[in-house]
Amino acid sequence: MNRYSVLAFLAISCLLIFSCGDGSYESKTYFENRTGHKITIEPYGANNSIEIYRYDLAANDVKLVVGDKGRGSAIGYTYADIGDSIVVTFDDTLKVSHLGMNKKAIPRSYAYEHPRNLKNRNNYTYKILESSKKFTSNEYRYIFTPEDYQDAVKLNK
Repeated sequence: MNRYSVLAFLAISCLLIFSCGDGSYESKTYFENRTGHKITIEPYGANNSIEIYRYDLAANDVKLVVGDKGRGSAIGYTYADIGDSIVVTFDDTLKVSHLGMNKKAIPRSYAYEHPRNLKNRNNYTYKILESSKKFTSNEYRYIFTPEDYQDAVKLNK
């Protein structure tokens, strides 16, 4: 093949790859605090805080905590995918650890299977906001309820 044939082949290949792809997606994860208490959410990986993803939620606050965009038809990256555990603290005193899959139980923690565990993406509400052949937009939302606060009180006795 001569030089121009190779360039033409590469140009056509790139055009096909980018025009015939699977489209793109946008995924957002929100935390909503309905407890009436201040909440701090902090993920950990290998026993170290991942401070860039640490969030404070005032009472009745809603916050976007993860925004993900990409090519393809993925369901998106969520807060549940960060680190291997998450510590939720109410009013700077009551702590509850949310453990990742296959993590050994510790005091004041939710196992991965617990219905309120932040590490389990099945515990988030999931909504498709827009879906077409070329674009998908979805939202994950975790709502902290007064029951979450009451659980923290019980676990911290």
